[in-house]
Amino acid sequence: LDGEFVKVRSYNHKTGTFMSEVSQRGNQVILVSGLHSLYPKQLLDVQDVSFFLEIEEDLRTKLKIERDFQGRRKDKQKTLEEINKRKSDGKKYIEPQKNNADVIFKLSPINKEKIDSDFPLEKNLKLQVRIRNGAYYHELLRALIGICDLQVNIEEFDERGSIELDIQGEVRPEDIRLASSMIVPHLDEFIEDQAGFEEGMLGIMQLVTMIEIDQALRNRKR
Repeated sequence: LDGEFVKVRSYNHKTGTFMSEVSQRGNQVILVSGLHSLYPKQLLDVQDVSFFLEIEEDLRTKLKIERDFQGRRKDKQKTLEEINKRKSDGKKYIEPQKNNADVIFKLSPINKEKIDSDFPLEKNLKLQVRIRNGAYYHELLRALIGICDLQVNIEEFDERGSIELDIQGEVRPEDIRLASSMIVPHLDEFIEDQAGFEEGMLGIMQLVTMIEIDQALRNRKR
């Protein structure tokens, strides 16, 4: 944030190892990603907007088993042992970070019985989004329902502007891009690629994230 060069190294989830250090120049927009991004108070104090990603336990276990087998050649039993070993740390250090997030994304299966079947996973996902300051939720609802043709339910809304949405359905990247042009017309400043978004629930998470970043940058300029 001070414009200095820093040395960083990324963790490669596919191989389970850290990458080599690289130098990066300071920037006005910095993305911080990791298990403890919302844990240290010093880091929270300098963040304009924060996100927490949660995955339903059965779904998370399935994805981790697949990743460990395909990328690291670990057997299922060993992965399950690691998951159980880390559960207490997760409850102690990871879950409490939700309270520090401006936006909470939670991915869950629509039908748990289909998790281990051949049914396409992307068609069996629903997304819950909790937005702490959801002043723009009217525009978001209109775009998700009217343009993306998604099923959206308001699960919770309070007088302070916090809102929780339950989102289901299939959506194409081009529809999400069109929806984004309604809510954030100058989004091209952030996205280089013509399509810009993924399909499905990942694309919806991208959309909400870009809206939040846009809001944060507007607030910074005031």
